[in-house]
Amino acid sequence: MAHSASLDRLRLLHSVAGLGTIAAAARANDYTASAVSQQLAVLEREVGTSLLERSNRGVTLTPAGRLLSERASIILDLVQTALADVGQTAHAEAPTTVRVGAFPTAITSMLLPVIEPLAGSVRIQVVDLEPEHALAALAARTIDAAIVDHYDDDRPSTAATGLDQTTLLVEPICLVHASNRRPRSLESLAGSSWVLGGAASRLGRATRGICNAAGFTPDVVVESDDHQVAFDVITSIGAVTLLPELALRDVPRGVTVSRRIETSAVRRIDFVTRHVLYRNAALVTLEDALRRGDQSSGA
Repeated sequence: MAHSASLDRLRLLHSVAGLGTIAAAARANDYTASAVSQQLAVLEREVGTSLLERSNRGVTLTPAGRLLSERASIILDLVQTALADVGQTAHAEAPTTVRVGAFPTAITSMLLPVIEPLAGSVRIQVVDLEPEHALAALAARTIDAAIVDHYDDDRPSTAATGLDQTTLLVEPICLVHASNRRPRSLESLAGSSWVLGGAASRLGRATRGICNAAGFTPDVVVESDDHQVAFDVITSIGAVTLLPELALRDVPRGVTVSRRIETSAVRRIDFVTRHVLYRNAALVTLEDALRRGDQSSGA
């Protein structure tokens, strides 16, 4: 039996699956919550089965709803790619727009340098998102690609969400301190004041793990994931910190990076897309440019 489920209704179902609530799906698609509910009710009648379980706590997808959402993601990406390909054939001079979610350092150090060079073929819209939110937005189709970071084995799993993940950059975690200090080793700083990322953040967990592996628990006097705050604390009170290489391209006066002191820890920066889009021409062009940018900067 043929069904007439529209792409818009499939998109709304997939948004609810990715964002978790009808209200969030409505905001992401410029609908009212009541309009989303009405469209999903129509979709349920079209397919002849319940797709959502409604309760006082919100909605969850039924097994049929989850299956249709997964299939809808593939269909929607195929349509997006087909329209982009046709648009490029008919209007070769018009750039393809892609929305990219990225954390702040990646925006300034990786995305901004490629926006102008790619402007003729790819129009990049940047969304400031931390990795966990970027992956959720990618799964919910509110962005087309994400740049995410992780430390050592703390890599988020994307296998179950239909996402493809490739590594753009592997960089060391470096010791950073006031210029008038000359530390002999990481262990020699056990009694120092430290400024580290929050205990629950990826950077905070990774840097505390480095210190613990060196045999001490750092005396953290300031918790912040803002690199500029870390630099200010270092110059103000002589604290020390550990930061990834990409955060150290504009180290202020009075701050020194001791790359000779090995921490044996790395940060990986990945480019993530939905599976059907991983060979999309605009995203391939963007990924290649990001790789070239990393090589040219020597990172």
